[in-house]
Amino acid sequence: MGNESEIVKAENAILGGTDETKEKRRYVRSARAEARIATKRNASSLLECWSFCPFRWQKNRFKCAFCEESFIQCVDLRAHVGQCSLKHTVKDIYSKFKEMSLINVDVTEAACRLCGCPYTGITHMRQHATQHGYELDATRPDGILPFSLDKSAGAASSAASASTTS
Repeated sequence: MGNESEIVKAENAILGGTDETKEKRRYVRSARAEARIATKRNASSLLECWSFCPFRWQKNRFKCAFCEESFIQCVDLRAHVGQCSLKHTVKDIYSKFKEMSLINVDVTEAACRLCGCPYTGITHMRQHATQHGYELDATRPDGILPFSLDKSAGAASSAASASTTS
C-alpha cells in the first residue's frame, strides 16, 4: 500500500499538482459565455415550439438561416424555410454563426407546432412555450428577434418594437 501512495505522489509531481489542485483546475465558463448559452437555449426552445421562419438579411436579400439560400420575396423564403426546417435543426443555425446573439424570425404565419395556436405576441410566445414544457430562462433574452414580413403591412417591421418582453 505504501507503494501506491508513493506512485500517486510521483504522478502528481509530474502532472504538477495534488488531487485537490486537479479538482480546482477544471474549466469554468465566464459569465458572458453562460449568458450566451442560456440565450441560445431560449432561442432553441422557442424555435422548437413555434413555426417561426428564421432568416438573415444580407445585401438586400433574405437568407435562409439553415442553408443560406437567398430570396428576394418573403413568401419564397417562408416556403423554402418550411421545407428546409424539416432537414435541419437549430444547432445548424448556430454552427454557422457561433457569435450570433439574436436570430431574426418571421412571425407572419407562425403557430405552435404542437397545438396549432397562432402567434399573438412575445409575452404569449414565452408563456405558451412553457405551458408545453419547454424550459425558458426568464432572466435571459429570448434569443430571437421577431419580424412581421407581411407585404400587406407595408415594409417589414420588427414585432419586438410593438411588444415588450416579460
